[in-house]
Amino acid sequence: MNAGVDPDFGLLEEAQSRILARQAAEAVLDDLLASRPEIMRPFLKELDTGSSDAAGALLSLYEEARSAGVPVEALRIPDPPPSDGWSAIAGDLKVLALFGAFWLTFGYLVFNWMERRARRTGAIGQY
Repeated sequence: MNAGVDPDFGLLEEAQSRILARQAAEAVLDDLLASRPEIMRPFLKELDTGSSDAAGALLSLYEEARSAGVPVEALRIPDPPPSDGWSAIAGDLKVLALFGAFWLTFGYLVFNWMERRARRTGAIGQY
């Protein structure tokens, strides 16, 4: 009877799997830092675990994601949104300018009304 299982197949003990996972995480982080330092430096700064154990932090995140049922593909770092500079916030700036213009005009009109009222009643003369 042929089950189609590799004869060298074996099961790992939990301690062995932790050691191999740590070695793999350290190797991946080392390779990424060597080949893509412009990406890895901000990543390591963001990860800031309070210790120098980035591999351990990465494994902890991986285990938490697996426990929550999150697929590994969902763990990739998303690409930053494209920045269009001023044109990206032009709409917000227009709304802010209109808001400021409204309140400036409203404040000016209320001030003029109150000043005219104070002059008519003589309240402004006492100052």
